[in-house]
Amino acid sequence: GDNLVVCDCRVTMGQVARKNLTVYLGGRRFTLPVPKLFKRVPTYDGGTLCLLHVQQNSMTSVTPLDLLKALLGNGLGVPGDSAKGGPQGPLGKPGSSGSPVVLPP
Repeated sequence: GDNLVVCDCRVTMGQVARKNLTVYLGGRRFTLPVPKLFKRVPTYDGGTLCLLHVQQNSMTSVTPLDLLKALLGNGLGVPGDSAKGGPQGPLGKPGSSGSPVVLPP
C-alpha cells in the first residue's frame, strides 16, 4: 500500500521492546509483544528499517466520521446514522465491509 508505516528498528530494542502493547477490542484483551509488531525490511542503501505489521487496509475506504460512528456507536446525529433511520454497514457506512486495518496472520 501507499501508506506503509516504517521506523528505525531501535523501537524494537531496549526498554520499550520489553513491554507489551495491550489492546482491548470488543471487551477482549489482546497482549502483543512490541518486537512482534514489526518486520525488518532492507533499504536501498543496504540498511534496515522496521515495517509495522498493522497497516491501513487499502481495500476499504472509511471516512473518519464513519470510523468514529463505528467506535462510538450510533446516535451522533449525522446523515446515515441509524438513530436517524439510515441503513448502516459494519463500519457505519451503507454497504461497507471489512476492517479498516489489516493484522498479521
